[in-house]
Amino acid sequence: MCLSCFPARAGNWSRDFFAVSGIAASASAGSPSEAKRQALVGARERAFFIVLGRVLHSKDVERAVIPDAYNMDKFIEKYKLGSEKTGHASYSASVDVRINRALMEDYLKGQGLKCVPDASPPALVVPVIGGEVEAGWLEAFAAAALSLEDNPGNTNIVPIVLPSANHPSDFSRAGIERMRTSPLSDMQYVMSKAGASTIIMAEFLEGTGGACAVAITDRRAGEVLRIPAGCADLKEAALGAIAALNDIYKAGYAADGSGNSTFAVVPIRDLSGWIKIEAALAKIPEVKELSVRALKYDKAQLAIKYSHGLDALVTALRSAGFMVESKDGYIVIRK
Repeated sequence: MCLSCFPARAGNWSRDFFAVSGIAASASAGSPSEAKRQALVGARERAFFIVLGRVLHSKDVERAVIPDAYNMDKFIEKYKLGSEKTGHASYSASVDVRINRALMEDYLKGQGLKCVPDASPPALVVPVIGGEVEAGWLEAFAAAALSLEDNPGNTNIVPIVLPSANHPSDFSRAGIERMRTSPLSDMQYVMSKAGASTIIMAEFLEGTGGACAVAITDRRAGEVLRIPAGCADLKEAALGAIAALNDIYKAGYAADGSGNSTFAVVPIRDLSGWIKIEAALAKIPEVKELSVRALKYDKAQLAIKYSHGLDALVTALRSAGFMVESKDGYIVIRK
């Protein structure tokens, strides 16, 4: 197992998601000035699409109305040119572009689309297979995370933290099992080492006949989803897992690091009972936003954003007739 080839962290938590660097711009035309104009128009369009992919859920990107080239230019706050080369009928350069955040947010809001925050908290992602660490899956996940980091068009908004190569015990069967089953309070030292806010298990599930999958599990609230994956191409499966993780964060299912969200589990008996509970929760003024992460036959898993402190949320829930029990990293709400 190549422990030394795993980065301690891939991604930059503090980077500006409205800025795109190193766009390769080039064009040929009847004159150098026209070639430069066409190249810069192309670079600005690419920057716009890159930022759109960063700040919208993937399903919302498909819904977004794209402005024409003239109106798109209004979103450009500034740009910088480098490595310029001009021929008798050609032009090329490396272009850095920053999209105006306020204009982009207003534009998307006008379409009923929500812009995600600048960044989500880092997630410690532990790639596992069959309950044990698999070197090939780890290497594929590391390569996928690095390829996103190195790509100037990266839409990866959740910084991916991999287990530290300086602590080989984290890769042992016992170490992985601790991350899988121990209370999060006991895992604080692991998250602290990685600078991460949660632990995500990305488990490659081997199937038959090419029917493999990756299970994404947030230690705070259980399995989030499973995505189909090819059994042979581990890197492609890792890229799919990272994309799914990003959509989870962009949809507001994961904590946004602002201190005003929590995970909740609601035991349920049937679908009709859940519909009534969901409606009652949505009416509580302290509940700012309610997102259903998973709905199973016996429980619903939620992310709740609240207006004030967690204590105020608990008080409001109890005042509305709910019983609330605090667990390790989440709350249980019963009616």
